[in-house]
Amino acid sequence: MTIASPEPLHATKAHGISSPQPTKDATTSKRQGPRKTTTVSWYGTLLIISSLLVTAGWEIFRWILAIITLD
Repeated sequence: MTIASPEPLHATKAHGISSPQPTKDATTSKRQGPRKTTTVSWYGTLLIISSLLVTAGWEIFRWILAIITLD
């Protein structure tokens, strides 16, 4: 008389557990070069430059006003 075992006799791999070794895709991928996109758009660059020019103009105006009123 034979009794059937409820558990399989061979070992099975558990689902959802990943191997600690890197996969082939991760080891063979080459390092990417530098980005080709800019971090600030042309509109942002225009806003930054124009605000710096306005600030510089205001400071020059204040200096001129201070020199005139020294008399």
